[in-house]
Amino acid sequence: MKTWAIVIAGMFLIVDHCGGDAVDASSIRQFVKKVEDSLVKGNIYHINYEVCEKRTDAFYAHKKELIKLFEQGAASELNETPPAQRDAAFAQKQAMYPQVIRQWKKDLTLARELTIFCDYSLDGTGFYTKHYMTYVKVDGTKGSWPPSITVSDGKIMGNFYLSQSQAVIQPATERPQGSTPVWTDTAYLFMQTPLSTYMGNYLDLSMKEEGGDFVITGEKKLGPKELGHSELRINGTTLTPESLVFLYYNKLGVLHQKLTKTWQYRNFAGLLLPKCVTEQEYNAVLNESPELEKERILTINQFDPVPLDAKAEFAKLLKSDLSVFDEITGTHYLSGNPGNALDKLSK
Repeated sequence: MKTWAIVIAGMFLIVDHCGGDAVDASSIRQFVKKVEDSLVKGNIYHINYEVCEKRTDAFYAHKKELIKLFEQGAASELNETPPAQRDAAFAQKQAMYPQVIRQWKKDLTLARELTIFCDYSLDGTGFYTKHYMTYVKVDGTKGSWPPSITVSDGKIMGNFYLSQSQAVIQPATERPQGSTPVWTDTAYLFMQTPLSTYMGNYLDLSMKEEGGDFVITGEKKLGPKELGHSELRINGTTLTPESLVFLYYNKLGVLHQKLTKTWQYRNFAGLLLPKCVTEQEYNAVLNESPELEKERILTINQFDPVPLDAKAEFAKLLKSDLSVFDEITGTHYLSGNPGNALDKLSK
């Protein structure tokens, strides 16, 4: 018998390997939850990161193939179904085709590459975030959106568009509402789901030690040949996730989809954080082998446990010459010499 004892937050989980047998599924779920809870998130910090989304030629080719198949299917059903047999269910299905096709045609216009750069600070009361974007269109045209800054002192929030010399003052929210991805979601979620929840959906779970790592596999039978399979690899020393792979085999038993997530870590100011996280999506057209269609990469450039002073940053921005619209009072004013404007607004 070979035994590995893992201490996580005062909890001892003993993984016994004897004749290939692994710990029971319930203990595996607890283990994954403890690993997940130990990942660095925090509520006071200053971070600079970027998220890059890429789409390959296979993505657009797949959408075109799906559009073609649906258009052919809709036409065939219409031609082959006599008017007397066209009931409500038939009409509903026919109406569904153009809706789906419109969405896929819209997908054909999505950018080949979109990168969001974000500088974000959370001080326990307020926050500061600055972000901008660059993109590459389907035709290869490159462009960008100018930087915008959102800052809150915990009572009021300001959205600053410096390239336009404009700003909007609003009541404060927990964090800015917009297109900026939350770094913790991109870093730690899989298929928009926490790791513990995702792996917990598998009734058939097993765990083994391999090369100093803990490898957890889950399988879900969906039919005679249809199968979902996941493999989560956790570093045995740092107890951090290293990779997660999901494989879907269709009703013919053929690999149809593959989703992967990989983590690389770095020590930032004494904290172990995911320096680079990569997500990839592979899909098959008909019964061909899956091809890479989408990739998403999170990169943490800097991390500091000491945040910016959100209120001080707010005051600096109000000293610029901006046209400010105050949604709280419904008035416009020019900044540049705000005096005690920030304190008055905060009240």
